[in-house]
Amino acid sequence: MGPSERERDMHYRALLGVVVSAALAPTALAVNTTLTPSQDNTLYQDPSGLLSNGSGVSFFAGTTSSRQAVRRGLVQFDTSSIPAGATITSATLTLFMSQTISGPVNVSLHTVLASWGEGASNAVSGGGGSGAPSAPGDATWIHRHFSTDTWTNPGGTSWPRPARPCRWAASGRTAGVRRAWSRMCRDG
Repeated sequence: MGPSERERDMHYRALLGVVVSAALAPTALAVNTTLTPSQDNTLYQDPSGLLSNGSGVSFFAGTTSSRQAVRRGLVQFDTSSIPAGATITSATLTLFMSQTISGPVNVSLHTVLASWGEGASNAVSGGGGSGAPSAPGDATWIHRHFSTDTWTNPGGTSWPRPARPCRWAASGRTAGVRRAWSRMCRDG
């Protein structure tokens, strides 16, 4: 003999209570996500601000072998897919080094404190390290957006204290920095 209508009703209410309780219970859900850059560029040490690499396939960091001119790579991520109030416990930045003049080098990350652009410049000659003529909207050594907005300081306006340095492998292997995004550069 099957369950009575009353027993089925109580069973469904109990089941509904379990489902509602499970839905309302606080949970700590670990989620991994991959963010790809929304823009990147290179600041080429040039007092006129006429060099950039906004649409190039690479960005550069370090110094050149011939003039010891500084190159600063800019990379930006759209973090809008991370829910408000989320707690980030770690982050990994993976970069690939395709060119070097000296083998492994230490680099550091700084938070850029102002918006900057990625225009249409494309440094293809000489491997890209020499830059290309700046295009409208490009970040340059003196411009956040060529040729209208300037940095507070030539070479970019960034948080003065870097995150911990990471080592780039000469073989082209990846280098990682693990820090919570919200504190990565400020807390070192």
